Amino acid sequence: MSADAMTAEPTRPPRSRGVGARWTNYAVRPTALAVLCALTAAWVATRDLDSIEARVLTAGNLSGALVEHLRLSLVAFGIVLAIAVPVGILVTRRRARWLIPVVTALGNLGQAVPKVGLLVVLAILFGLGFGVAVAGLVIGATLVVLTNTVTALLSIDPARLEAAHGVGMSPWTVLVRIELPLAVPVIAAGARTALTLIVSYGVIAIFVDAGGLGGILLTGIDVSRTSVILVGAVMSVTLALMADWVGWIAEDLLTPRGLSVR
Repeated sequence: MSADAMTAEPTRPPRSRGVGARWTNYAVRPTALAVLCALTAAWVATRDLDSIEARVLTAGNLSGALVEHLRLSLVAFGIVLAIAVPVGILVTRRRARWLIPVVTALGNLGQAVPKVGLLVVLAILFGLGFGVAVAGLVIGATLVVLTNTVTALLSIDPARLEAAHGVGMSPWTVLVRIELPLAVPVIAAGARTALTLIVSYGVIAIFVDAGGLGGILLTGIDVSRTSVILVGAVMSVTLALMADWVGWIAEDLLTPRGLSVR
């Protein structure tokens, strides 16, 4: 990864003026997605479903696929945070900065590999199932959070850190009380992107028998049923956009009021 890529701050949405305006802005996306889901459900209700469509589009089947997708995504996202943030902190310590090119090279490799191909390789090596799908998603999304963590910590004004050391703060105290609070907004931006990627790529977990919304889509394609494909697509898109929405709110709320988001 180039030096420019490591130091460039990710683009983040502008902060709304005022609490009321901000929360009004937050409500736009879920409202639009709720309308989309309602229109899709109304369209399906007007159709004369055959036995295959009726069997696939039951509330139990759809909710089960949604729960599987959420479980897969949240577990993978938790592991990404548990790996990327500590490693990002570690490699930004002065004695370990020589590891930055090594870590980013490994992260780039994991992100560059096609996700379906990666899952196939993992399935050949370790078999099918939930764990293999989680591993593939973690490998593909870790670099985003890692890069943002490194970028955020390295971009802190050295004068602030020197002043903190000068008043007798230990390295651990400086990290916890100064570096991490200043780095949280940028780290949150990376976490938002990683969560959206994980939810989006989660549809391919069906190829390693890990369930999720990809099963609805694949079934619709296999049996050539437009209604099934549409429902699976709308659910997948809605979940991905809602994941990004949750990340947006977290990122916005974690940014100190005096800091610009651009």
